[in-house]
Amino acid sequence: MFWWQFAIFGMLALSFIVVCLLRLLQGILHIRWRRWLTERFLGNWLENQSYYRMQLGQTTTDNPDQRIADDLNRFANQSLDLSLGLFNAIVTLLSFLSILWTLSGALTIPLGGDVEIAIPGYMVFAALIYAIGGTMATH
Repeated sequence: MFWWQFAIFGMLALSFIVVCLLRLLQGILHIRWRRWLTERFLGNWLENQSYYRMQLGQTTTDNPDQRIADDLNRFANQSLDLSLGLFNAIVTLLSFLSILWTLSGALTIPLGGDVEIAIPGYMVFAALIYAIGGTMATH
C-alpha cells in the first residue's frame, strides 16, 4: 500500500512540477506565439496592397497595424492563461479527489438484519453533492 500511495504522490508531484514549469515558460511561449501570429497577420494585411484598398473603402479604420498587434497580444495572453489555468485546475481536482478518496474510507449503512451497503470514498460523493447543491442554490 505504501508503494501505491508513493506512486500516486509521485504522479501528483510531477503534475505540479509541470504546472510550475509551464508557468515559467509561459512568457517565452507567449512571446514566440505572439511573434508568429503578428508576422502571419501583418503579412496577410500587407500582401496585395490590402492596406491601401482598406483605406479607400472605409474611413473609420485607424492604425490597423496597432490594432492587430494589441488584439494578438490579448489573444495569446488570454489563451495561455486559460489553458494553463485549466491544466492547473484538473491537476488540483485529481489530487484532492485522490486524497479525499483515500482519507474517507468506506461508509457502511445497515439496512436491517445482515444487509448493509458499503459506499467506498463516500466523502467524494458528499463533496460532489454539496458542490452541485451549492451551485444550484446560488443559481
